[in-house]
Amino acid sequence: MEIDGFLDEKTALKYIKEETEILSDAEKINVKIMDSNSLSFDGLANNLLVIGDENTKKRFILKQMLPYVRAAIQESDLKISLPEERIYSEYCSLKLFKGICPDYVAEAYFLDAENNIIIFEYIDDMELLRSEFIRQNRHEHLAEQIAIFLARIHFFTSGFFLDKKTLKDLQDFFAKSDSVKSWDKFIFTGSILEAEDKQMNPYLEEKITEFREDEIVREKVKEIRAIFMNKKESLTHGDFHTSNIFINKEKIMAFDTEYSNYTPASFDLGRLLANVILNYASLISKDYSQDKKEYQVYLLNLIEAIFNHYQKEYSKLLKKHCNYGQQYLDDYFDNYLFELISLIACTIITRIYDGGICLDFALIEDLKKRALGQEFIIDLAKILLEKNKEFKNIEAVTECISNFAVEFQLTKIVENTLAEIT
Repeated sequence: MEIDGFLDEKTALKYIKEETEILSDAEKINVKIMDSNSLSFDGLANNLLVIGDENTKKRFILKQMLPYVRAAIQESDLKISLPEERIYSEYCSLKLFKGICPDYVAEAYFLDAENNIIIFEYIDDMELLRSEFIRQNRHEHLAEQIAIFLARIHFFTSGFFLDKKTLKDLQDFFAKSDSVKSWDKFIFTGSILEAEDKQMNPYLEEKITEFREDEIVREKVKEIRAIFMNKKESLTHGDFHTSNIFINKEKIMAFDTEYSNYTPASFDLGRLLANVILNYASLISKDYSQDKKEYQVYLLNLIEAIFNHYQKEYSKLLKKHCNYGQQYLDDYFDNYLFELISLIACTIITRIYDGGICLDFALIEDLKKRALGQEFIIDLAKILLEKNKEFKNIEAVTECISNFAVEFQLTKIVENTLAEIT
């Protein structure tokens, strides 16, 4: 079947019947396009449809990859192109990750590389982690399961475990997707180093310009950019944030691995913890409440728990398979923390621009209130970059965030009070 453009419900049904064995025994197949603006779905770069047997209720996800970022078209009529080869990265990385950590990865069933289509397991009775954060829900198992998943996929695809030939073959295969160049454009050059045309909350245009032109910021961003572009340490998920993790009361489920590639292992956790901090910052834009304050404390505790569980799990694997001593582990995680903090700082900036704004901020319609949390992010990113080699443990990082949040909010109270009386 020749596909011209994006599948709709009618053409998707025709495709399923003619080109796949999926639901071949079904008497009636239902197809529904997923809403890219809902709390339960994020489709910035994909066309997603649910296909299901009306009688048995068995369902699958059909994913048609877009050649550009949907949000950029919708908000600024600008096409940001994406590598179509990422279809191979997703299918093969899902297979690899499923073998390494089967409990936490969706099953891939069908690949049509010519039409950029993949069909995989429908994840039922779960919510996006992003939505759970916005609703201020808590999950006790979250930190440990995320740490186990990331530590295992990072270790077992690295040179610590693989022989040199296998490692090189995997690095070469996943490099074909060019996703590292895409992230360079989105996170480093496109958001900070060469970002003059980025649309921003009008209350913060001067603030973000000052940030991007700061000499120390630019030097620090160039440093972590060089590491990101050249360090092929582990096969990472590549887009591991709260919109690509499902969760329920028992477990997490990772999906959407189309940007999977060999990068620093710290990239995945940097993406995730940046999203946690963005949720924390969005609460600064909202009116004070005890519930809000307690949830911010929960988020900082979660950051500590995820990092510490990851360090424990990865260290266990290193000791078991490589027999490294404690000094090696200490040095490894000192450098990991430096990379992590730097990547967090760059990533949080990426998600406050209009074109890539995270839902946490997008839901705050009052631009002046939204600007409060966004300004906190800009100031925090600068602090994290300036001090990225000073933090000795994750607790020092969360303490810095907490202390600065208090200082930032008190400063705003004083400024507002002075504005009222003068």
